[in-house]
Amino acid sequence: MTAVQPAPFEPQTAAPEQWARYHAFRRRRHEESAPDLPIDSDRLHEIDLRRDDPQTITQVLVTDDGREMIAAGRLFIPRPGSPGFESNRGILSFDLYVLKAHRRQGVARSYLRPLAEIARGHGCRVIGSESDEPGGNDALRALGMEKKAAERYSRLDLGRVDWALVRRWSLDGGRRNPDSNLQRHLNLPPRAAWPEYARAMTELFNTVPWEDAEHGDVVITPETLAEQAERLSLGGGRVISFVVREADGRLTGITEMALWEEQPEHARQWLTAVHQSVQGNGIGRWIKAEMLLHLRHNHPRVRWVLTGNASSNAPMLKINTELGFETYKVATTYQMPFAEFEKAASAVEYHDLESGLA
Repeated sequence: MTAVQPAPFEPQTAAPEQWARYHAFRRRRHEESAPDLPIDSDRLHEIDLRRDDPQTITQVLVTDDGREMIAAGRLFIPRPGSPGFESNRGILSFDLYVLKAHRRQGVARSYLRPLAEIARGHGCRVIGSESDEPGGNDALRALGMEKKAAERYSRLDLGRVDWALVRRWSLDGGRRNPDSNLQRHLNLPPRAAWPEYARAMTELFNTVPWEDAEHGDVVITPETLAEQAERLSLGGGRVISFVVREADGRLTGITEMALWEEQPEHARQWLTAVHQSVQGNGIGRWIKAEMLLHLRHNHPRVRWVLTGNASSNAPMLKINTELGFETYKVATTYQMPFAEFEKAASAVEYHDLESGLA
C-alpha cells in the first residue's frame, strides 16, 4: 500500500503550489494517455473546477506527497435540489488515474475506502466508472463491476472531408423538409428563447441511448444555460447551434458545436439529436452538414472535430462514418450496487487485484 493516502483537493482554497503540482499531474496524464488530443490550459481547467455546477457535485481526491501528485480521482454526484436530482439520486460515478511510474504499488486500491465513505455520506446506491485502458477494465471487473455501456470517441479531419457530399446533404435536407425552418445561433439563442430551447434540449437529450447503464433524466433549464454561457464567456468559448423548427413551431432537431479561442484547431461536437416524430427525413444529415459548412467558411483554423457517441447509436455512428469520423478510443462504463462496492472496498487488502488496480 502506498504510504501517502488520498486527500481532498479543494479548488477554492488550494495554494498556488498545490495547483502547480495538480497541473503538472494533468499534463503527465495527458502525455501518457492522449498525447495527440488537445488539453485544456491551466486557466480553463481552473474555471471548470472552481465553479459550482448547478447539476453536479464534484469532489477531487489526490495523492500528493508535497513534491508531486501521482494520482487523482474525481467524483460526480447529483446535486440535491437540482432539476434532475430525483431521477439521478444515488448514482455516483468516478474517474481515477495513477501515473504509470507509480502503478502496482497499491495507489489505486488506496482510493476505494475514501470513495466508499463519500458515497455512503451521499446516500449512494449505485457506483460506476469508465475506462478506455485494458488495465482499468480489468480492475473494475475485478472489483465486481459489470459492463453497462460503451462510448465510441471519434475525430474528423476537416482536411479530408468530402465537401461535395456535405453540400448534397445540405441541399437534400432543405428539399426533403420544405416546411421546416433551419435556424442558426452563433452563441446560444437569445435569452428570451431559453425556456423553449431548454425544454427542447431536455426532450432530445433524453432520446440519446444509455444502453444498460443506470441513469436518471437529463434536465436542462434556463439556469443551466446561464451557467453554461458564463463558463464559456470566462473561458473564451462559444457554442454554435443549428436547430430545425417545424411549421407548428416545435424544435425537432438540434446540433451543437463548442469552440475555444485557446484551441483554435479543434471543435467539439456536443449534442446532435432528432425528434422521433421526424426521424428518417434526413434532418440529422442536414444539420450536421450545415454545421460543417459553417465551420469551413467561418472558422477556417479548425482542423479537427471531436465527438463521442454511444456504441449502440447506430444512426448517428452511420452519419459520422460517412462523413469520415475515425474512432480513436472506446470507453466502457461499469457499474455495481454500492453495497457490493463497499464490501469490496473493505476487503480489498485480502484480494489480489494487482492485475488491474495500480
